[in-house]
Amino acid sequence: MFFSLVLLSIALIGCSNQDDTNQSEDLPVSVQVKNVTKDTLTIQKSIYGKTAPESSIPVMAPVAAEVTEVHVDKGESVEEGDALITISSPSSGAMDIEASADGQITTFNATEGGFVSNTEPFATISNIGDIHIQAAVTTENRQLFEGLENITVIINEKDQTATIDYVSKVPNQQTGLYDIEATLEDPEESILPGMTAILRVTKEEIADSLVIPTEALVEEGGSNFVYVIKDYKAIETKVNVLRSLTEQTAVEGDMKEGDQVVTKGQLVLSDGKEVTIQEEEEAS
Repeated sequence: MFFSLVLLSIALIGCSNQDDTNQSEDLPVSVQVKNVTKDTLTIQKSIYGKTAPESSIPVMAPVAAEVTEVHVDKGESVEEGDALITISSPSSGAMDIEASADGQITTFNATEGGFVSNTEPFATISNIGDIHIQAAVTTENRQLFEGLENITVIINEKDQTATIDYVSKVPNQQTGLYDIEATLEDPEESILPGMTAILRVTKEEIADSLVIPTEALVEEGGSNFVYVIKDYKAIETKVNVLRSLTEQTAVEGDMKEGDQVVTKGQLVLSDGKEVTIQEEEEAS
């Protein structure tokens, strides 16, 4: 009699546990969702470069001579034909050395009573009305510049438009990177050489495609799928990934714009599982 009661108790406990398990399996899974959109997937990159004068022209005396008079200072703006210094030598007498272009004196190494050489420049005239921007990029990022004529450049937190002059087809032998050059007009001469320039590249990757949050993707056995919500059930839906970025992924699959895909909770789902949709505010 005692053993019969024990066996009956065990059987009842086993049935109770099984009932609890079945009830747990039948409970809906709480998930978070986001809508499928139809959009153009774009890539946006920030490339860092440096500013430089568009051109720098060295100025050299035709003969070694004494400097008898200095007419300009370093940092001064000059026009072509302006006298920079006056020199005097036994062979040529006195003569003025003039600026060969418009620009700013960015280096100047001449003093009254000193001497200048005919083999080393005593000054440099830089055209800083137009700023030259130089950057170096990887093979992958170089492709973003192909076909571009203009680009947004951020200097001192100000957005400006620069013209792309050169995209190298071969890597620099020293760095292994591809050189990018652009020109930016600076009529106010507010941009100095050596400043950091951020080149902002935005390029359309895939136009008019279904776009889902990247976090909705589930990879299993070499294939990708998402859970699409239909009548409060999670339907496993295979997708073909066209292009995946950090936050968004362009896909092909049996879904349409406006459908809801599971972004959190999908790892405990199975095909056809009932769900309850939890708002992000509730989750936090």
